[in-house]
Order: sequence, then structure tokens, then C-alpha cells
Amino acid sequence: MKKRLWAGEKPVSDQKMQDAVNTDPSTAVSYIRRVIAVIHYLNSPIVMSCLINICNLIRQQLVMIEDVWQAPGPNRNVLLSDSWDEFIAYQMQKMIGGADDFAATWLARLDTVYSARPDSDPDKASVLLRVRTLHAYRVDMVRIGLQVAGYP
Repeated sequence: MKKRLWAGEKPVSDQKMQDAVNTDPSTAVSYIRRVIAVIHYLNSPIVMSCLINICNLIRQQLVMIEDVWQAPGPNRNVLLSDSWDEFIAYQMQKMIGGADDFAATWLARLDTVYSARPDSDPDKASVLLRVRTLHAYRVDMVRIGLQVAGYP
């Protein structure tokens, strides 16, 4: 899931999700839960500390490259570190956006499908309860975001 969110891809294909919504709601709920969990995992203190260290090491290397490139003379101004700062801030927002779009879309779909089912459906109540719970986690995920310290 992390890799797919980083790459800007859908965490799970639409076809796989639609099949799960229609035939195996527990699997659909599990996929949504896992996407939200990835963001909460990345925000955990230990993982975020590692992510910050990696981002800062990359930035330091880019600053060294800038210094070497600019040393020979004027008009060789390149701002790799500034570009990195912009990229990582954008990337974190893109990951949150992708996770939110996925979760919001499929939670709404589950809610629509299972709200329309008769009360006698054995999955209806539990699916709708899990949808409400995951919706709250999704809102929390978006509110917190992914803030890599030092990167806006």
C-alpha cells in the first residue's frame, strides 16, 4: 500500500474493490482500513523520525551537489535543495489525497450499497457500522496529514 500511495497509484484496483463491495464486504473494509492505517503508520513517531532523517540526508546531498556545481563560477545557480523541499511537501500531500480519495470513494460506495439492502441482510448492520468507524478514521487522517518536520 505504501508503495502504491507513494507512486500516486490507486491502492487497490476499482474492479477488485467493486467485486469486494458486492460479494465480500469484509475484504472491501479491510482494504480501506489498510490504506488509512498506512498513513497512521507513517505518522508514528519512530517511522516519522526515520522518514525525516532520510529526507534530511537527501537534502544534505543535494546541497553538496549545489555547492560543487556553483563553485566554478557565476550564473551556475541551481536550487536542488529548494526543489527537494517543494517535492517532499507535495509528495506528502499527494499521498494523503490519494488515500483520502480512495477511502472516501469506497466508503461512500459501501454505504450506498448496504443502506439499500433489506434489514434482514446479515451483513448490513455490521458493514454500515464499520463504514461509520472508518469514516471517522479517514477524517482524522486528513486532519493530521503527513507533516515531515522542516518541510512545509
